[in-house]
Amino acid sequence: GGIGLSPRLFDRGVARQLIVFGWAMAIVRATGGVSFALDRMLLESLAGRDAVGYYTVAYSLAQTTIMVIGSGIGSATYSLAVRAVEGGDRAAIRAQLSRNCGLLFGLLLPAAIGAAMVAPAIARLCVSPAFVEPVASLIAWLSIGAFFYGFRANYIDHAFQLGHST
Repeated sequence: GGIGLSPRLFDRGVARQLIVFGWAMAIVRATGGVSFALDRMLLESLAGRDAVGYYTVAYSLAQTTIMVIGSGIGSATYSLAVRAVEGGDRAAIRAQLSRNCGLLFGLLLPAAIGAAMVAPAIARLCVSPAFVEPVASLIAWLSIGAFFYGFRANYIDHAFQLGHST
């Protein structure tokens, strides 16, 4: 028992499965990381350093919050969907995925709409008066974007993973 580094404990089949699944995930993660940095560089070159500041503040306040909610729901519901898929009952799978979808919509959509509605108040609370208008506008747009991102990442992407078609 226990964990060891002995070559006899190495399972080539598991390693092969990890590589087959992992290469696609590695590309997605690397691309996401690069795009996270490049969007700010592109924004600076097109609209200036002030725009990068507005965007970064709005992103932190809106998208990060909504995406954390989506990730929490996705983490909890994904394991339930995996269990249903492993059970093999198509009706149970559909029922679980329907519940997952309803929970995501039921929590992410009001969170995004609420964040968009209170964006001016959030901006007044968090940034200097000179920056309230641009940050509030961005919070509203990024909140809506976060809803779509959260739904895609925590429901649609799960469908591909559950269907073994990453």
